[in-house]
Order: sequence, then structure tokens, then C-alpha cells
Amino acid sequence: MNWVFTPTAGFQLSTVSVSCEGSFLGSSAAAADGTFRSSGDSSGCRSGSNKLTASANWTDPFHVQHSWTAPTVAVTIQNPPVVTIASGSERYFSPNGDEQEDTTTVYYCLSEAARAKATIIDGSGSLVRTLDSADVPGTPGCWSYWNPVTWDGKDDAGKVVADGVYTLRLHAVDETGQSGDASSRLGIDTRTPGALTSPTAGDTVSGSVRWVFTPTEGFGLNSVTVNCHSGNGLGSTSTTPTGDGTFTGSLDTTYCTGGANKLDAWASWRDPFGQFHSWSAPAVAVTVGNPPRLSVPSWSERYFSPNGDSQEDTATLYYCLSAAADLNATVVDGDGTKVRTLESGVSHTGNLNCDGSWNHTLEWDGKDDAGKVVADGVYTLRLHAVDAAGQSGDASSRLGVDTRTSGTLTSPTAGDTLAGLATFAFQPTSGFSVNRVDLNFDTGGGTSIHNASPDGVWRTSMYTGSLKNGPAVLHQAITYTDPFGASHTWTGPDTPIVIDVTALPLTATADPTTGPAPLATTFHIDTSDPQARTVHYTINFGDQTAIAEGDIASPYAALEVAHTYANPGAYRAVVTVTNSAGRPPPARSTSPPPAAPMPHPPPTSPLTSAPVWPRCLCWQP
Repeated sequence: MNWVFTPTAGFQLSTVSVSCEGSFLGSSAAAADGTFRSSGDSSGCRSGSNKLTASANWTDPFHVQHSWTAPTVAVTIQNPPVVTIASGSERYFSPNGDEQEDTTTVYYCLSEAARAKATIIDGSGSLVRTLDSADVPGTPGCWSYWNPVTWDGKDDAGKVVADGVYTLRLHAVDETGQSGDASSRLGIDTRTPGALTSPTAGDTVSGSVRWVFTPTEGFGLNSVTVNCHSGNGLGSTSTTPTGDGTFTGSLDTTYCTGGANKLDAWASWRDPFGQFHSWSAPAVAVTVGNPPRLSVPSWSERYFSPNGDSQEDTATLYYCLSAAADLNATVVDGDGTKVRTLESGVSHTGNLNCDGSWNHTLEWDGKDDAGKVVADGVYTLRLHAVDAAGQSGDASSRLGVDTRTSGTLTSPTAGDTLAGLATFAFQPTSGFSVNRVDLNFDTGGGTSIHNASPDGVWRTSMYTGSLKNGPAVLHQAITYTDPFGASHTWTGPDTPIVIDVTALPLTATADPTTGPAPLATTFHIDTSDPQARTVHYTINFGDQTAIAEGDIASPYAALEVAHTYANPGAYRAVVTVTNSAGRPPPARSTSPPPAAPMPHPPPTSPLTSAPVWPRCLCWQP
């Protein structure tokens, strides 16, 4: 369609574009005579009454750009209907009654409403089938293909036509008598792509079975996949034919349902038109005769402690049995000697899907057949299953017995009073790989220890000021890993203690406490505060010398103070500690008069320690 747009004098148009209802008819710049003209394909315009719309762009004298749509121009479009067939319609199909691609469907579009007729023509041009004749709506531009036409491969007499290439012709006539045509090739091949030729019907298969698929001549197969009809197998696929043209592979029948079963085969190929196909061959009836399969998940291997503390006193073994069978379960020691029979000839159901899963359990209480707990060590639980056909399967798993506990809480001990910076210590039992020690009070609060000290003891500390004052019970939970890598948590015995959230604990000693004058000794002071405050200390040496004093800050390292007693005699030393809450008066005690010096042996200054809780430690003769 040619169009011309004439601008009004004085308008500096830049471009003009024109469209109809249903399609764009192009745009143009100005021609030499000042008009704008172009042409466009009107086949996409709606047939019959239509309108042309022009849009003009220009710049005014102030250099402002404008866009304007001209009044529409009513026209009549008289294009013939355009028939468009969807891509991919050309393909082969197989009307052989196997319910796989017995028909083919072609989708097409009309540019306008018309009466469409579909016919099938053979290679000589003869009509073999009239498929359809109906009024079909139109879609300008053919942006979708809603109109289907299906052929079942039969002629007008209802008989399947001979194999070969046929042509589907579509002829459309609109209300004005104008017409349009399109066609598509369709191929018919009633042969099957091949057959599973090994195993054959009635065969018994087990384990890994070799299969052979023989393709029909002329089918360029891309791949063949074989699997059990019933079961959980992954299937076996071959993509390359052997020298004789067959496809072969090995199928693991382990996960196929035992007894009567079938083997299914799927073949894929591209037809002479390049279209992809997939076809399922007739199933081959076989008998699957695999022995029962036993499997034990790796995480079943673990230690347990049949020591009567109600914690892991028994071990549970999880296992999977692939088919119904009678089970024998025994426990043997390191020498292979049977110590316990857990089951003998007990019938169990099966489940093919045994990868890392389980469908049965066994429990052992750590005792032998005489009812006595066996010695600590590693034992083996052996499983032996026998099915109705007499076929058998075996599996085993290690179980460790260790009746010891994982360790001992050495600090605090029952009846202790926790004050200031309380310390905790856990001594693991030899051979136990402890991962964490959790300590919690029944009155609230607690702490965890995440690693051991160089000497192997697990230690930590916490300020008692964050806890509740008074009697409490300390709970302990020990997490450890056994020699098989399994994780365990053991709850140790409860420890009754008393929590003092105000007192300052004090331990003070002197070394040496006796000897000839002058006596050089060292005072050792260990103290702390429940709120992590700085602690002030004073030492009255009891020999009329100056009092020593100072501060000890968190985390309260042990303090050593040296002093020399110059004169013979017996002395009472007083150590006092206070915090910022107040300094109570130092504890006092009386001492007898100093002893008179003796010529033999040399004079000494004996000191005897007598701690006064919680603020001072005194020495007196």
C-alpha cells in the first residue's frame, strides 16, 4: 500500500509514520516536493473496513518538539486471507495402534476470518483424505496459532494409508471470495523403532544383567534406556551403537522388585524432517532373582555403656533389608566367638530403597547369653538373612562397650561454698575425647568449658555475684566423641554446694613458718571478689614492723609478699582483705610473750597457720 502525507505550509516536519488497524505501514522523511510518502505491507491489516492513522513530528520556531496524530482516514482493505502454519508441524508419526504418536496435529493461523478446508494429498497429488471444512476466525499478524487440524493417518475410507510422505493442504476463502493457501509435509512410518532382544521373555535375571536393543533398519536412534518396570533402579542408557548396529548396556537389578517383573526400554531418534521422537518398546516379562540385601548405615557404629546409670545402657542397630527374609542376629567378640544371639530365624519384611536408610532395628543390652555384662571392648553384630528361595545376604556393624564414665568433676566437691571467683575443674577418664563440659546450677546460671588445660584437666571460673545466693545443685553434662566418631552426652552426678554472693574467699600461707632468726619467709595470698571488684589487702606481721598493703585486681593472680623476722620469738600474722563495699576491722588475736632465746639450737620464730574465714589468715605459736 502506498501513502502520501502533505504538510501544512510553515510546519517544519521531521518524520511521518502511518499505520492501519492491525499493522504498521512505515515512516518517511520529506521528499523533494515537500511531501512525505512511503509504502507498507497491508497484509497484516484487518480486512474489510479499516482506518489509516498518520503521526507527524516537528519542531516549532522556539525549537520545541511536537508530535501530532492526524484524523484517521477510513479505507477498505481487500487482501486475500493469509494462511500461516506453525513451525515444527512437519514431522513423522506412526498410526500403528500402539498408542504412541498414532496421530499428528498441525496448528495454523488465518490473517482474517475465512472458511478453511484441510485435505491430505499423496506423493502423486491424489486426494486421500478431507480432514476439515469450517469457518475459522482471523488473527491479523498471526501472533498465535489457535487453529488445530489433526490427522489419524487414515484415508476417507477409514484405512491407514501406506508409509510415505504426504502433504497437508490448507485452503481459506474469505467473504469476498479471495483465497489463501499453505501446506505442510507429514510423514507416516508404521514400523516400530526396534525391540529389546535380550534378555528374552521368561528369563531370570539378577545382579548386573547385560541387555541388547536391536533397532529397526532406517531408524537413526540416538539413545536407548532400559530399566525395571517395578523397583527403584536408575536405569541404564546407551548412546552409541555397537559394530552390528545394536545398543547394549548393563542394568543393575539390585533395586528391581524381586519375583515377576518386566524390563522397559525407551528409544529416542530424529525423523527425516529433523523432529525429535521418544518411543517405549513393549515390556519384556522376566523374573528378578536377587538374594536379600542387608545394609547398615555407617552411623550405627558407636560405643555404649551398659553400667546401669540409665544413660546409653543399650545400643540400637539400624539396618535395611531389601526383601522379605528370616533374620539371624548374633554378637561376636574380637576373637570371633559368639557371645549373644539376638534373633534366630525371625521373619522381616523388605524394602528395596536401602541407600543410607533403614527399615528395622535391633537392640543389645551389652550382656552375653548368660545375662552377664560383657567386658569392655569392640564387638561385632552380624546379620544373616535367608529368603524363601534359600538365597542369603549378610551385613555387620561394630559396637563398642565401655562401662566407665567420661570423667569426674574435681572442683567444686559436694558441700563446698562458692564465693568470689569460683573455679571449676573436670578430670576426663583416660581414653575419652571430651569436646565440651557444661555446668549449670538448678537455681539459675552456669558456664561451659570448651578446651582443656595443658595437663588435660578442663577448667574455668565465674564470678558468683551473678548467681543466686544460698544452697544450690550443680548439674554437669559432658559431650565427647567415641573412637568410632560418634558423639555422646553424659550427665554426671549432681553436686550440692552453697553459693555466697557477698563473701571474699581468702587463702593465705607462709613458707617457711619456722627457722633460725633472722627468718626470711614468703606470704602467699589467694583471694577474689564476687563482683570482679578490686580487693585491698593488709598484712600485720605481728613483729611491730610496718603493715604491708596493696590491691589485687581481677583476674586475681596469686600474691606473694616477702618478710623477714629479725628477732627470735613467736609471732601472730594477720591478713585482711576488703572490697569497695567497705573495709571491716582486721581480725585480731593475742599471742603469748616471745620465748627466751636458747643457746642450743639457734633461736627460731615458729609460726603456725590458723585461717579465719573469710577475711583473714592468722599465725600463732
